[in-house]
Amino acid sequence: MRRKGMPGCTGVRGFIHWVVPGGGVVEALPAGLAERGWEPRLVSSADAITALPARGADACCAGLLDLRGSGEPSAHGLERIREVLARGGLGWVAGLAPGQVKLEPVRRLVRDHCHDYVVLPCEDGLLATVLGHAHGMARLEDCSGAMPRPVPSMDGMVGESPVMHALYRQLQRAALTDAPVCIGGGTGTGKELAAAAIHRHSKRHGAPLVVINCGAIPESLVQSELFGFERGAFTGATQRKRGRFEHADGGTLFLDEIGDLPLESQASLLRFLEQGTIQRLGGHEDIAVDARIICATHVDLEAAVERGRFREDLYHRLRVIELHMPALRERGGDRACAAAQWRTPAGRRARVGDLARHPVPADEPPRPARWRGRHRCRHRSRLKRGGRRRRPGPRLSLRRRA
Repeated sequence: MRRKGMPGCTGVRGFIHWVVPGGGVVEALPAGLAERGWEPRLVSSADAITALPARGADACCAGLLDLRGSGEPSAHGLERIREVLARGGLGWVAGLAPGQVKLEPVRRLVRDHCHDYVVLPCEDGLLATVLGHAHGMARLEDCSGAMPRPVPSMDGMVGESPVMHALYRQLQRAALTDAPVCIGGGTGTGKELAAAAIHRHSKRHGAPLVVINCGAIPESLVQSELFGFERGAFTGATQRKRGRFEHADGGTLFLDEIGDLPLESQASLLRFLEQGTIQRLGGHEDIAVDARIICATHVDLEAAVERGRFREDLYHRLRVIELHMPALRERGGDRACAAAQWRTPAGRRARVGDLARHPVPADEPPRPARWRGRHRCRHRSRLKRGGRRRRPGPRLSLRRRA
């Protein structure tokens, strides 16, 4: 029987309606969903979802995570939700109450684990559309060869926590497109590793990945370094030079610390994103360049836009796909994985201090105290250079002897 409002669709597609309990009141879903070929299966706990069949005719490919009744979810509740959503196999859409999208923990949950979100109540057509997208993406993930399953490590990134599995899936999805990617996160969380993973798994893997740190180049040289220059463009320009954009033709250009890019270069980057062409410094010829842009920053670009230090139009052009690199303190039991990585032969050759002499058992549960540092802390470089325990010795003084 053909359903009204669903051209070409036969039968009914079921989806999981997970109502996260709390003190709020949850209204019913739009009645028109049934006419559009969707049948909700109501659950109210994580255990009920794990008990549902993962294969067969009764299996669901889409789910609606209804957070309206939970208000501001607790940290423990969000962690349990992440564990369920990180299992894969389902395309999730978040249903939020007005104002919930402003809560940072909720925004991070939606960004890391959901294909989309809607503010409920909403029109039945909108909800049916986003559920259809999530259903289709989950079916693609389930097809052999379309999208590999997450693995405990990926291209140098190590971790088995739910947040890392979610990151691996996001990287795999980002590699399937040519859209610009903006990677956020603290210093030392692995943003360059993530950019390299996207490039390596994309159709551009046979072309170069060109990396440039925008904050490490003097402001007066950024324009010529990125876009090149013509002979005679300035004093000392004795011959034409190709810039990083042209070197990345056919491949990927990774702009690290994009927040430090001068406004003049931001305008040239925006022009490239809109037209696909650049101009060398001192030249007038439009040069077509086929390069994918991946950028990274440790600063809040939205705040930089408000302060007038970053172009708003460029900001929206760059964050078509937005990723967040979690710090090690946000990754639960991955502390043991990181310690095991440091105990590799390369780490032992580098004499990595007490981590090499007193290894952490792989099955040891995380300690209650949260490590405040990042994956690449400033002390690690000292340890790798042959950190040894300091022994008591004579104290040195700069005071001049009488």
